[in-house]
Amino acid sequence: GYTADDCRFNYRGPVGRPLDGYRVGPRTAGTDRVFDKLAWRASVQWDAEKNLMFYADAATGYMSGGFNGDGSSFDQQNSLAYEAGFKSRWLDNRLQLNAALYLNQYRNLTAQQLVTIGVALITATRDGGAVNATRLELETYWKPKAALLITPNAVVTHVRLAFFHVTTPLPV
Repeated sequence: GYTADDCRFNYRGPVGRPLDGYRVGPRTAGTDRVFDKLAWRASVQWDAEKNLMFYADAATGYMSGGFNGDGSSFDQQNSLAYEAGFKSRWLDNRLQLNAALYLNQYRNLTAQQLVTIGVALITATRDGGAVNATRLELETYWKPKAALLITPNAVVTHVRLAFFHVTTPLPV
């Protein structure tokens, strides 16, 4: 579906920054930004046999941008996710084998960062960068006897920061 977030930052307070020496008189400032996204999802499932099913799924995601307390803004975060796998049962439902592969891409990933404003240290949300993640899951449920269940499973995850550009707030 389509999502649109109309964000407004309003400021009413002294003019100037903390170490600039406040000037007399309040000021009012406002900034508007619209963040929007058309999100979608598509899935397919194929029952190859009574005990074997294959599936695939693709979807987009979105997290609105916004404003920090100092008036700076950050962009919306977008994601694209893929999943494919199979589920199966064998040996009169005593053995279940499942596998899934996940691919996730995050663009404009936001991150919390400490920033200095004059002598104050505040937390702000910043545009961080891009992340690609891959995950493989293998599940096995084996019930060789009525009172015994064996569940060997495995997960492998690989995450790659394509770029990440958040800076340090403190002088080095």
